[in-house]
Amino acid sequence: MSDSSVTAIAEAMAGLPELTSISHSYLEPASPGSRADQMLSDELGACAFHIASTSLASALDHLTTMKRVFETALLPPYALYALARSAHEGALVAEWLMEPRLAIDDHFARSVGAQFDDYGERSKLEQAANIRPKGSAELAVTRRAQFMAKAHARGLARPNAKSGELEPTRPLLGITNLFDRFESHDRTLPDGSVVKVSGSVLFRAYSAFAHGKQWANLLGRLEPVTAPDANRHQIAVVIGSDAILERAYVAPTAAARRALDAIGVYRSHSNWPADPLP
Repeated sequence: MSDSSVTAIAEAMAGLPELTSISHSYLEPASPGSRADQMLSDELGACAFHIASTSLASALDHLTTMKRVFETALLPPYALYALARSAHEGALVAEWLMEPRLAIDDHFARSVGAQFDDYGERSKLEQAANIRPKGSAELAVTRRAQFMAKAHARGLARPNAKSGELEPTRPLLGITNLFDRFESHDRTLPDGSVVKVSGSVLFRAYSAFAHGKQWANLLGRLEPVTAPDANRHQIAVVIGSDAILERAYVAPTAAARRALDAIGVYRSHSNWPADPLP
């Protein structure tokens, strides 16, 4: 791995204990009258902070594992990307829920959208496992219906045009859309022209590695270890791609920090301050 990539990853990982400490500090009550205080006292608004917290806990857990692997200096060429994908997805869900300068109505709408999606995913598991409720317990499909009825009464849900079932007015963005929203960037080509790089390129790379796709596994440099045979076949070792590996460490760490910073402001202010906090 290049010295510059090692330095970039080391710097990102050095800040991880601080991020974990910040996340733990958010277990304390938010400032009275703050946005977080208002929303956490409301069933529909609290979901935004609860889901952002659990998403960040997952992100930081995966990043901590990646840090420990990095410290061994024995980096696997494929396995880290499954960790990076989970870390990055969790961080981006939290960032969407805590995006800076949200109007409080939009914040509530996103809260409902995220909880609707969470109930939906849980319901799929319950159906696949043929889970039956016991006693006073309720399945996710029932809980979601009750939750959405409350959201509809407050203008945060509407009937689907075809099925008539209630759906959120602000659905949680699909995962590729989350990457596009927060990770897209400009790239300058050798000829000086500037092109837009979709943020979802990272998600597609992560997914390809996680699913064992051949094209992804051969993205890195190949180091031949045998001479070509009569059919021009030879055995080679995949060294890996420094650029992709560096982004896999740095980008999700940065996304987690952005989300944690935003939560901090919402825990301290009733609305986003005109001047960002230092």
